[in-house]
Formats: sequence, structure tokens, C-alpha cells
Amino acid sequence: MSVATLRPSGRAAWRKLDPATLATWLRTASTDVDALEHITVRCLGNQADLVFFCAVDSQDRACAVAEEVCRRALAATRQLAGWEAFVAALHDGGESAG
Repeated sequence: MSVATLRPSGRAAWRKLDPATLATWLRTASTDVDALEHITVRCLGNQADLVFFCAVDSQDRACAVAEEVCRRALAATRQLAGWEAFVAALHDGGESAG
């Protein structure tokens, strides 16, 4: 499992994101190799909090999947132009930068 936050960067215009639509964009950006099982999305204020559940063998791989899926979604979805992703990992119940 890994977590990420999407936020507008710099002068990017903030727009309210629909959680279901954002989850669809992210799933569309995933590939079979990502082994993505589920994404949970919560949109509050000027950010979207994401939780990625992947059938992978390590926490490092889970973080890599989240980073890659976010990167691909940001590149492919014009509604996310100017947004950026911040990915973190959960280790033994604690959070650390990924």
C-alpha cells in the first residue's frame, strides 16, 4: 500500500476534482504490470489524497507503482495540467517519504 497527494503546483489553477472521475483517470493510467487492485480517492480543499493497493512484493515497488501511475495520469489528463504528485510509503504503521 502507498499513499499520494495531488496538488496544483505554482500558478496552476485549482479546480475541484471529482473523486470517482479522478479514480477512473488513475486506473486508466495503470497497466497490468502495476498489479493495481484498488485506489481510494478523497478530494478536500485544493488537494486529492490517494491510497493505492497493489499486489506487489515490496513496499518500494508499491511506491514505484503509485509514482508511475500518478506520473502517467498527470501526463495524459489535460484536466490535471499543472498538478503534481507527492508519494509516501507506509512502513510498520508509520509514514515516511517515498
